[in-house]
Amino acid sequence: MFERGRFLASLMYLLSIVFTLLAGLVLSNPPLAFIFVIGQYISMAWYSITYIPFA
Repeated sequence: MFERGRFLASLMYLLSIVFTLLAGLVLSNPPLAFIFVIGQYISMAWYSITYIPFA
């Protein structure tokens, strides 16, 4: 989790969770929250790919 590629992916994932909650609950902006949800999926896919050797 603390290797360079994994650290960036996990940081992106955690930040997108925080921003999703912020956009949905505080700002009440569903389109922006949806964009951050897409960011969560992208960052989780990126994090998963880092476990594939030579990927």
